[in-house]
Amino acid sequence: MTSLKRNHHYVPQFWQRYFANQAGQLYARREGDMAKVASPKTLMSGDWIYTVFDTDWLASDTVEDALSQAEGAAAAACRSLISSSAPNATTQSALIKFVALQACRHPDMLGLAHRRGKELGAVIAEVHSMSESEFVNALAPYGVEATSASGMFAVLKSVPQAQLDAELEELNVLSPHDPQLPQTDSLLAQSDVERQLVTMDLIVLDAPPPMQFVLGDTPVPQGDLRLGFVVPITKSIALNFQPAQRSGAPSCTRRAASRSEVDACNR
Repeated sequence: MTSLKRNHHYVPQFWQRYFANQAGQLYARREGDMAKVASPKTLMSGDWIYTVFDTDWLASDTVEDALSQAEGAAAAACRSLISSSAPNATTQSALIKFVALQACRHPDMLGLAHRRGKELGAVIAEVHSMSESEFVNALAPYGVEATSASGMFAVLKSVPQAQLDAELEELNVLSPHDPQLPQTDSLLAQSDVERQLVTMDLIVLDAPPPMQFVLGDTPVPQGDLRLGFVVPITKSIALNFQPAQRSGAPSCTRRAASRSEVDACNR
């Protein structure tokens, strides 16, 4: 694996640099430590996070390279946001894609996707103990539509329990990088998150001097995004997504943040 990219950032370096001071220095505080000068090269990253393998277990940077391209588009959108009074439709769309991707690419979410896949397998293995309606309801939390679940039920009922148990046992020992259940499948949810975000009002918040936004290692909440959230983009700008206040097209506005809004975002 020496030819592969080893260090993968789950919070892009270009994003981190927007929180540097006028001298270009970035200060980071780890749990229990005082804030110290740090480099984005080593912050909010890990080894082989987005490395993928094919069925022959040959490793690839395909996903990491695709993320790098997405970061290029996101960086351009952030520059446009900084230089304009309000984002135009193109910039707004790019920012939404960026936030949606960030919601899916965090290691916590990658691990959750892998675990949920195994949980789904456990539900499927219990098909013989359920009625069709029970099976449909059990699969609904995993995003399986009723029609698809009913079709699965009919097929799975013909599979012997011993075979289902054996397949579940095999599923449970798969590693997060196994091509049969790769943790990077979490990234496939980006389009679903985008569909939610485009229905929400977007408010660009400007921090009132001398207050500043700070960037944490989990900049996008990991649940209930539809209820509203704030994500810092630079030390002076944040995006506030809120449920739409009126019917029709959601709004996009820009205003100064209150001190309480900055404090809440930073907490």
